Amino acid sequence: MGSEIAKLSAENTLLKSRIESETYKADEPYHGRRTRVYSRYPSNDRSVFTIAAGGDDGMETGAPVITKDGMLIGKISDVRRTQSDVLTIFSPNWRSSAGIGASRVRAVLQGGGTPKLDLIPKEGKISEQDVVFNLSPEYPLDAYIGNIKTVYMSGDGVWQNAELRTPYELQDVDFVFVLVDFP
Repeated sequence: MGSEIAKLSAENTLLKSRIESETYKADEPYHGRRTRVYSRYPSNDRSVFTIAAGGDDGMETGAPVITKDGMLIGKISDVRRTQSDVLTIFSPNWRSSAGIGASRVRAVLQGGGTPKLDLIPKEGKISEQDVVFNLSPEYPLDAYIGNIKTVYMSGDGVWQNAELRTPYELQDVDFVFVLVDFP
């Protein structure tokens, strides 16, 4: 009987660890489902990637997708039975509201090979390395997106613009969390 209890205890511990690794739990009132990312090799298209979870797993179009460290990386753009496509912040089709730095200077995040921040007020005090975070209601408020890489004035001199640097390479992302009960 003692060995059976030990065996059940070990199995219980294993199952608990599997459940914890499958569910993202932040300080926020939503949860994520962990899922693997299909390889994009040798393609260098960073605008969309495919994940190993679909409609059968509760995926829905528009659901926010974050990295294991809680960084906003994209949203579900297409759902099939067992797979879904994720539109990333590297897509030219991505646009969302963002904030910069401690003073929360407003900007528009425009996706692309190097995502840019546009329509930054000229008087906004921003600098290289400032933190960039989400302000769009479609995604978690204040979710980290990256840092300012460079700052420059718009061609007409009315706005500031900036380039975004992310602390990860998309090809190195092996799994993500889809926020299944957001908002």
